[in-house]
Amino acid sequence: MAKLIHCVTVLQMLVMGNEETLVGFPVKQAVPALTTLLHVDGNFEIMHHACRALTYMLEALPRSSDIVVDAVPVLLDKVVVVHCCALAYKL
Repeated sequence: MAKLIHCVTVLQMLVMGNEETLVGFPVKQAVPALTTLLHVDGNFEIMHHACRALTYMLEALPRSSDIVVDAVPVLLDKVVVVHCCALAYKL
C-alpha cells in the first residue's frame, strides 16, 4: 500500500508541476524507483501510476528524457505482454 501512496504522490507532483516548480525534483532517483514499480506484477494500479508518472515527467521535465530512456525497455516489455494478451483474447 505504501508503494501505491508514494507513486500517486509523485504522480500528483508531476501532473501539477512544470520545469519552474520542479527545479529540484530528483529525476535520477525517481526514474529507477518508478521503473522498479513497473515490475510489480499482480498490481496493475501501481504499474499504471508508475507509467503515468514517467509520462508526466517527460512532459513536465523535458530534461529528464536522457534518464527516462532507461525505462523504455521495461515499458516495451509491458506493451508486448498487453499485445499478447489482446491477441490471445481474440483467439
